[in-house]
Amino acid sequence: MNNIINLILGDWSHDGHGRASITTIRSNLTKPEMDEAYIVGTKKVGFSFIEEVGVDFDDYSGCSIDQEQTDMLEEAGVDTSCIDYSDHRIYEEGFVDIYLDIVKLGDDTFEWERVSHEENHIRIGGYGIF
Repeated sequence: MNNIINLILGDWSHDGHGRASITTIRSNLTKPEMDEAYIVGTKKVGFSFIEEVGVDFDDYSGCSIDQEQTDMLEEAGVDTSCIDYSDHRIYEEGFVDIYLDIVKLGDDTFEWERVSHEENHIRIGGYGIF
């Protein structure tokens, strides 16, 4: 597994609320291969998790998912244990896990592991520049 992929949650362009987080994974698939696998996975699930759940928020405290979508994920074999069933919210790590499960549905050869996103950072100073 030699592909380092950054999964960016939130306002990646910083043109809105400016809040984002990065989950870094090491993967056997490239970004284009993961993109394609996600598309195939969404067909198996029956909806686009990114487009239908990832943009549905009302107070910046998590994404909501309805019961029908949860059932569709479960029927496709996606682990939904990260969903808070009291309010149907998905939080940061759970959102990433569901996304990666959908990629795996689209390409069963997909392997990945979380790595520190700082693993590839080189701190070169410049603190006083900002």
